[in-house]
Amino acid sequence: IGVVDDENYENVIVAEGVIHIDYNGCSLIYLTEDGNLYGLGANPAGMLGKKRVIEPGINIFSNDDYVVTPCHIMEDVKFASLGTQHLLIQKADNTLWCLGSNRNGQIGIGEELTYSYEPVYIMDEVLLIDAMYYNSAVITSDYNLYIWGDNSQGQVGNGKSGNGFPTISDCISYKPELVMEDVCSFFFYENENYNLRWEAKKFNSN
Repeated sequence: IGVVDDENYENVIVAEGVIHIDYNGCSLIYLTEDGNLYGLGANPAGMLGKKRVIEPGINIFSNDDYVVTPCHIMEDVKFASLGTQHLLIQKADNTLWCLGSNRNGQIGIGEELTYSYEPVYIMDEVLLIDAMYYNSAVITSDYNLYIWGDNSQGQVGNGKSGNGFPTISDCISYKPELVMEDVCSFFFYENENYNLRWEAKKFNSN
């Protein structure tokens, strides 16, 4: 965006009425005030809603497929969050939809599919969503915290753990797991060793 030649750049208006953006280093999404969600950049496993052509020698999970003009992903969207190769979408009716890679269980649809370029319904009554790396999390309307995806370092919080990355199938949570109740806030973060961690706050806690 904005490239004129190798040495000169100029600003380009990509969209107007934007109320939210998210960027993972390779892919970008933005949400407009009318509830439409768009994506640009790398499209591994169809995470931006664009179907990838599957041919011999093509790695569906690679970053070599790019969306160079804004691609419409979904309408009636309230919020969205990007992982490394997957996308979480909270619609205006507070239902949760996911797409992209599911190799680490991050979409939350079980083990049947390794990816989906079409948004897949996961659950309803969602208040807050967050995605980072190969994990997903939500707080529901009853203030329960659910986490799923890669658990190679115990990051799901279900008492299980692997031996680092890449994860093994026994240490993947393929569907949302209830890990805490009475939760009012949550976020993923990266610690000083570049490992995924998370923090949650319960009601009436200091």
